Amino acid sequence: MIINCELTAKQPRPPELSSGNAPLGFRLTGMARYLWLLLLALATSPTARGAQSAFLSWDPSPDPSVVGYNIYYGGESGSYTNLVSVGDLQGGVVSGLDEGATYYFVVTAFDDLGQESVFSNEASYNVPAVQAAQMQISGAAGGTFRLVVTGLSGHTYEIQATTNFSDWTAIGTQTAAADGCFSFVDYSAADYRSRFYRTRDTQP
Repeated sequence: MIINCELTAKQPRPPELSSGNAPLGFRLTGMARYLWLLLLALATSPTARGAQSAFLSWDPSPDPSVVGYNIYYGGESGSYTNLVSVGDLQGGVVSGLDEGATYYFVVTAFDDLGQESVFSNEASYNVPAVQAAQMQISGAAGGTFRLVVTGLSGHTYEIQATTNFSDWTAIGTQTAAADGCFSFVDYSAADYRSRFYRTRDTQP
């Protein structure tokens, strides 16, 4: 769908936002060139438990008056309660997104007088939940330790150990069963005065 609108001559050209592979139809009447904004690979890594980041990328505007871009977003379509200004860059990061929530994004371009274009069309994104593996450790015969891990079914986890929280060594890999659980015995634990463990999902 193409939405026809008019801007004054002083307003910079707005960007165009696409979601997935299908561009959403926003275009300025009479302009042959316009800016595409792509919502890319969002929330691939958590910044904190329950919070993730999104990266947006776009082609530069053909309008010579443009000096920067603003990303607007919010939890409701058409209501953008947050702003990230990225300057004269062709991409920006939005952080602090809640797992399981849906966010709606638009972008504007602005000139050196602070005049801002109209919103681009809107793209939405649902932030997936990232489940951290849970671990229980118990002592076993001969000074060994038994680790019971609950993670994601079918995912392969690397078990890592350290004595100083600085140098981590991979000591084995296990694949979680249908219930998400697996167990691992560290037979070398008795060789250390203390040892600490963590897991790394090899299929994040």
